[in-house]
Amino acid sequence: MEKVRCSIWINLKQLWRTLTKKIETMHRSELDALVEERIHYTIKYASESSLQEMIAHAAGHT
Repeated sequence: MEKVRCSIWINLKQLWRTLTKKIETMHRSELDALVEERIHYTIKYASESSLQEMIAHAAGHT
């Protein structure tokens, strides 16, 4: 199991390095689009999470 965790960790580190290099060399328009996408995702996630918390609270689960 430990060997699998190490392998996964190494793969994640390699993926992170690859993504970091891609982001560092993006054209400005691509970078702006990526930022815009992440902002929309973050707002959607926060909105959905907040709604779920409100529903749980209304149902007496919190």
